[in-house]
Amino acid sequence: KHFVKGSWNAKIIKSHMPKASDVIIKGKHGLDCFIGTNLQEKLEAHGITTIVLGGFLTNAGVESTMRTAYEKGFNVITLTDGTACCSEGEQSASINHTYKMFSIPMTCEEALRVIRGAVPRRISMQFQSTFQDTADRAS
Repeated sequence: KHFVKGSWNAKIIKSHMPKASDVIIKGKHGLDCFIGTNLQEKLEAHGITTIVLGGFLTNAGVESTMRTAYEKGFNVITLTDGTACCSEGEQSASINHTYKMFSIPMTCEEALRVIRGAVPRRISMQFQSTFQDTADRAS
């Protein structure tokens, strides 16, 4: 087994050790970051309503988490250049089809601008429309 608690490949490397002020998400055992974890509780406790998703595998863990976050009423941004699959075809299918159903797809640079308070012009209408839909679902 890989990444089993206490084994060498489950240890956090020294340069990435959490600080005392970091929020730690516990309990992840599958693809979806919400299932069996304290993620939703931590997000809500910190007043977070928008999440930005990146990682590997796009068509597995990222998509699973994206769908759940959407269904739970979070605003979801999924990175087009901050995720990866095992093939270009799989990545393209996720970005060009699945992302658009459950999130606002954008590049890392665009997401950074959103985090800093500026909505990129090319997505401003889609961003506002999708986030309004999310607010409507949550109420």
